[in-house]
Amino acid sequence: MTDAAISIDPVSPRASFGGSVFFWALVFFVMFWALGVRELWTAESRWAEVTRNMLLSGDYFHPRINGEPYFDKPLGGYWTIALASKLTGGVNEWAIRMPSAIAGIVALWATIYLGRRLWVAEAGRIAGWILLGCYGFLFWARTGQADMENLAFSLLAIAWYWGRRDRAGFWTSLVFYVICFVGAQMKGLGAIAVPCIAVLPDLLRGNRWRHFLTFSHLAALAVGSAFYFAPFAVESITRGSYAQGGLNLVFQQNVQRFFDPFDHKEPFFVYLYYLPIHFLPWAPLLVIALIAAARRGRRLFACDYPTRWIMEASLLVFLFFTASGSRRGYYILPLLPFCALLCARFLLSAQFVKERRIALGIQKNIVLVMAIGGSLFCAAWPIVSRLAPIPIPGGFVVSLAAISFLGLAAALMDRWRPALLARMAGTAPQYAGALVATAVLMGGYLSFSHVSLDSARTTRRFVESIRTIPGVPTELAFYQVTPIQVATVVYYLGAREPHPVLQTGDQVVRFLSDRPGVNGLLINRGALQKLGGDLPPGLTLEEVAAESSLRWEESAEKPRKWVLVRALHQAD
Repeated sequence: MTDAAISIDPVSPRASFGGSVFFWALVFFVMFWALGVRELWTAESRWAEVTRNMLLSGDYFHPRINGEPYFDKPLGGYWTIALASKLTGGVNEWAIRMPSAIAGIVALWATIYLGRRLWVAEAGRIAGWILLGCYGFLFWARTGQADMENLAFSLLAIAWYWGRRDRAGFWTSLVFYVICFVGAQMKGLGAIAVPCIAVLPDLLRGNRWRHFLTFSHLAALAVGSAFYFAPFAVESITRGSYAQGGLNLVFQQNVQRFFDPFDHKEPFFVYLYYLPIHFLPWAPLLVIALIAAARRGRRLFACDYPTRWIMEASLLVFLFFTASGSRRGYYILPLLPFCALLCARFLLSAQFVKERRIALGIQKNIVLVMAIGGSLFCAAWPIVSRLAPIPIPGGFVVSLAAISFLGLAAALMDRWRPALLARMAGTAPQYAGALVATAVLMGGYLSFSHVSLDSARTTRRFVESIRTIPGVPTELAFYQVTPIQVATVVYYLGAREPHPVLQTGDQVVRFLSDRPGVNGLLINRGALQKLGGDLPPGLTLEEVAAESSLRWEESAEKPRKWVLVRALHQAD
């Protein structure tokens, strides 16, 4: 769908092909470089430990952590990790994050396709470059949770709708619903809600919705929904003594949380700052594009239906997430491709020449500041390393220096050799500098520098150390910990049997006194301080091993740091 209001400089097929090769090469490099190096981060341990237990037990329908039922999320996300583990030789950090990285690639392809389908090929290329340089997108594409899969399936369903919009029928509807329902098996019902809400403005306009009130469409919905309900049916039939029900948890985690949340109760306006944060460093461009559209966009919307649709769809999806009582920053991730497409359309608009020049100027200055700032940090490293609250590894400095150099090189090429940069990007010269430099800086940071900072993480080293310390207690229990905290430790322990989770001081005393020196307790530092007052006079705890602390943590209580203790009986 082209439009007279779009202003583009022609890009030769050769430059377009070369730009595509460079773009996708950069995408694969950024998505997969050192993907499995970092230690598990927060809820990644949930996906890791549940999948590891599935492979150990052979039971793929009843997720567990440390032997306890854990059906907080659907099964599909665990299954994708299990499939990835076949390529990586087992459940490890590579397998855990690989599905997210692949989903990120799919989302980039769908964004580029939508830009081309709605407007012109140049719009898709620009939107793809913007999304590739987007902090929130890159971070979650390299994180082993199912949020990027949720985004990818939502966007893929919307792309399928626009690709088959004028060929409504059974197969068109079936594929749409299969994509939605399979996506819902990754993380939750948002993969169904977002595509349906997004296509709603197009269905309502011109009474297009009537084309879907047919038997074939209802049959496609019924068949497609089977892809979602079938795993839950198998889970229910084979449940046995399993204490949780998958569909019950779906209701609690999706429906109840929406209307009557029991956690994640953030203010209703929270996405007004979470969305720009995730869209950094392109947030200024998005703000200027939205202001320009609000001031002078009536004429644009009148002659450009795709732009009107994407504005309406973006607003409805934003309001949907805002209306939910349960809000978290990454819930808004499915809007990032919409924002990238809106920014691409703004840059190509003939109506906003002045605004476009201002926005591009700001973005190029942001890139320059990022590159120069990184270079200055590296130059001042001898001083910064003495003052920084965490140890700064040499790898971080070397990688940051290289990335900053590449960003500066792109900025200089944009000034002196714009045609060469345009051939690399496959876009017009006025956009190429900001697009390539931003993607190089953000992609380089998250795939290089961010990885090198993992040396400051301590949980994996602590758990691996207690497996090798001579005389360490062999029978371990936990004290007052969450399932995700347990998951991290038992994953790195490689435990094949569950470890007890104790809740009271009396339980701790009985467990440690049962076999002194053999039984040990894994406990957070803050909980250990509170537990001391509940112990009988004849029993004290000996610290066997402790998770190391960073410089800034040494004077704090360190409530989240692990300690391994055992009973030390005093003489009467």
